[in-house]
Order: sequence, then C-alpha cells, then structure tokens
Amino acid sequence: MYVGGDSISRDLGEGLARVTPADLVGIDLDPRPATGLSRPDFFDWAQHLAGVLTESVPDVIVVLFGANDFQDVAYEGEILDRFGDEWLELYRRRVDRIMTLLSQPDTQTVWVGQPPVRESRLSGGLARMNAVYEEVAAEHPQVTYVDTWALFSNSEGDYADEIDGVRVRREDGVHLTIAGGNRLAEAVWGVVGAAWGLQ
Repeated sequence: MYVGGDSISRDLGEGLARVTPADLVGIDLDPRPATGLSRPDFFDWAQHLAGVLTESVPDVIVVLFGANDFQDVAYEGEILDRFGDEWLELYRRRVDRIMTLLSQPDTQTVWVGQPPVRESRLSGGLARMNAVYEEVAAEHPQVTYVDTWALFSNSEGDYADEIDGVRVRREDGVHLTIAGGNRLAEAVWGVVGAAWGLQ
C-alpha cells in the first residue's frame, strides 16, 4: 500500500501501519510536508506519482492533499484568487489529472478528504476542496473518495480537539495525534479491507 500526500498523510500512514495486519499489508509511506496541488513549481505531485508508478504499481494507493493548497495561484502570467471560479477550475483539472494517472488496472485508489481544522476560515476552504475531490472521484470508477469530516467533528459538524474524551488533534489544530491517526486509518482501512475481502 502506497500512502502519499501532504504532512497529514504521515499521520494517516503511521496509523495504517498500526491498524492493518502486518502479515498482509506493507506500507510505503511517502509524505511530503508543505506540498499540495497548488504549487507544482515547488513540488509536482503528478510528475512524482508518475515516477512512483514507473518503479512499481501498488495494489492500493492512498493519497491525501489540501492542507497546503489554501493560497492564490500563479498560472499563465496571472494570479488566480483562491477559490475563485478560475482557481477552482484549475484545481479541478489538477485533481482530475492525478486521479486519471492513479487509475491503474488492478489497483484500488483511495482519495482521502481533509478533516476540519481549528481555524474556521481554513476549514471553509478545505470543505470546498473536499467537494472538488468528491465530485471528480465520482467520474473515476477506480477511485474511492473517503469523507473524513464527521470523524473529526463535534455534534454541530465543527472542528473538535477531542472525540469521546480522546484527544485526536495536535496543538496546532491541524495534524493528528496517534489516536487521531488511528481513527483516520481505521476509516480508510475499512474501505480498503472491504474491497479486498479482508474485513
């Protein structure tokens, strides 16, 4: 199982290593902190993933992006305002490109949505990006979108530091504690394990 994406993918991947059966699942963890889909000039995920697939095609690919994409984008000599129509269209194309790339024969791809974060303005942006992921995934039969919002929300659907008395977020209000990583991993493993008859 390949697990890649922004720094939160490390929390997820380490959680998957803890909750999956070690005799059945090997985790190839490839987190790239401070990266995303908004700045391919800084780190080009499409190019990187193409290289990963050239070396070996995993049975399962799990990716998580978005935490670093809350920014304006320079594109073809213009600055696209974040979450404006042009920004969203460009972001959608980039998501589609990666989902198309990851739609490999006999490979299950899981695109994990971002959980809410403590800062409400950022949470609003993540919700909009999650909507793009879910919409584009619906156009790719080999890609499964996993919605994580409710997993890390209170009864009102807002960010929560703790769930059932257990702290699931770190002090920065973005990353996950060990318990939070396990919680996210169990949701992803539920999808993967069911697809492979391991649940």
